[in-house]
Amino acid sequence: MGMGPLRLICLWVVLLFATVILLVVISHSPSGALPRIPRSVRSDLKKLASKTIPNNIPQIFSNETYSRPCQGSPTSSKNTSYFFRVDQSGRGDFVSVQAAVNAVPENSEQRTIIEIKAGVYEERVVIPSNKPHITMQGEGMNVTIITGNDNAAKRGNEGSVTVAIYADHFTAVDMGFKNLAPMPEPGELGKQAVALVICGDKAAFYDCGFYGAQDTLFDYAGRHYFKNCFIEGSIDFIFGDGRSLYEGCEIHVIAETTGSITAQARSKPEDRSGFVFMDCTIMGHGLVWLGRAWGTSSRVVFVRSYMDDIIIPAGWTDFGDSTVHNTSFYAQYKCSGPGAESAVRVPWSYELNDDDAKQFLDLDFIDGASWIHATRKFVDNLPS
Repeated sequence: MGMGPLRLICLWVVLLFATVILLVVISHSPSGALPRIPRSVRSDLKKLASKTIPNNIPQIFSNETYSRPCQGSPTSSKNTSYFFRVDQSGRGDFVSVQAAVNAVPENSEQRTIIEIKAGVYEERVVIPSNKPHITMQGEGMNVTIITGNDNAAKRGNEGSVTVAIYADHFTAVDMGFKNLAPMPEPGELGKQAVALVICGDKAAFYDCGFYGAQDTLFDYAGRHYFKNCFIEGSIDFIFGDGRSLYEGCEIHVIAETTGSITAQARSKPEDRSGFVFMDCTIMGHGLVWLGRAWGTSSRVVFVRSYMDDIIIPAGWTDFGDSTVHNTSFYAQYKCSGPGAESAVRVPWSYELNDDDAKQFLDLDFIDGASWIHATRKFVDNLPS
């Protein structure tokens, strides 16, 4: 049966109206972005925040070139499978960081971006080993902060941790990690309070803050890169057996009397672990050792770093075990400032020459050429 003229006109009016509405939606979307995900889909995302993650999480994001995702929209990177937003106001996908971590697919070879809006998140966050390739993107180390207040007396040293990262290929940008437990007196037991422990391999931290007193940053094991970070503490506040490069970082000492910056735990001379501080600054108050021998073959090197007058002139302490004089490796190279005088250091430490220093002057110390680029490209392409 044919369609009458009046009905035909009505149909054309409806189609024209729908076309206008569609054009308005597209014109008001960010350039190159899709319209916001419908509420039903966002509701499904929230349901993923459970401790048991299903194996059939839907792939709802496209696989094109990377662009900054707008709120609630898919990412568009061939290397990025998910984008989640954490916002305490409720305008994101989750209101807690751990909920977003729980929603990350297990054993993914693709990167998940978790954008965390400004706020103080009072929670303990654990990233298990089966959640690799996560990037946490904050809004500044002083405005996006995950905080806790446990210490070793309550839950043991590792149990005091605010953020624990056991997965490989983790990246954090513009984030703050804090433990608010009270500052201990030198020698006081059970007061270790870890802000962050990193156990995974190939982790990078850009413009991040680590705040605490004793044992602030547990650089447990693996290859790690810290760029332009702020690290605060009083006693052994950078410690562990990591193989890590700290570049352009501010080391902020808050010792009431005396303390130590590092406690590196390398146990055998052939191990490749150690801490290198390159182009860093050491400021604050109190008197501190550059490091103490936590491991029998402890290794720490300061390169072209500024040291204020808070450094104990001898520089390094064997912690009562003279056998480490022959097995540890403590050194500095072209450092400056009133606390950098190498002539007064302990005789079992070194002032490196140009040839000896070469192995500590770039990313090769952490095999960075093979993996730093993979973390940088996500960071460098995230507009402010």
